[in-house]
Amino acid sequence: MTSSGLEDAIQSLALDDNDDDNGKETCCNKSATNSFLSDLCSLPSDRTSGTKSNNPSPNSFESYEDLKNYTISQILKIGVCPSLKQEHPEAYIYFHELLQRHPDAQRKKVAMIVDIGFKRFAKVSRNRRTLSVGDYQMRVQTSDGDEDSISWVKSMRREDHSVEKKLTSAMRHAIETHIRRFRSSNRNTACVDCGVMSTLTVNHINHF
Repeated sequence: MTSSGLEDAIQSLALDDNDDDNGKETCCNKSATNSFLSDLCSLPSDRTSGTKSNNPSPNSFESYEDLKNYTISQILKIGVCPSLKQEHPEAYIYFHELLQRHPDAQRKKVAMIVDIGFKRFAKVSRNRRTLSVGDYQMRVQTSDGDEDSISWVKSMRREDHSVEKKLTSAMRHAIETHIRRFRSSNRNTACVDCGVMSTLTVNHINHF
């Protein structure tokens, strides 16, 4: 309940002096009620409760590239942060939703996450002033008191280890030699979509 909501409750629960039948005793009850509800207003609350995030939902992006670029921009903007829930509640909502997509969500106890943070990888030099997105490690805390690292990249890709995924990977591996031979023999061939000849990387695929 918000502070304003509690104030309304105070007004609705306050006793009307015109209807007092018990005089002084009713006044005491009124004072006690107001005191109790006023104390309730001052209780700490979860900062993300009722927080309406201005960040887009991870599921609202039209392509993997858009999702990736936005997520990276958020990580670089926030930097090292022990608690998104306390310091960046809107970002906490975004990343909490993003991690629901993790392919190993059950083992990572995603449903039990109570806080998320970014820390510098131990291998990254302390003398480095500017960090890249790869220098940050995402850490999550769960309601059972555990803390663990988790991959936001896997959460974006929704990687899975199903039989179908393994079969597709095996088939791709089986023709890898033929793909390399084809690329080598067509280095001077322009892309039929954009005419580019400088790279053999396929850029015209929506990875979603």
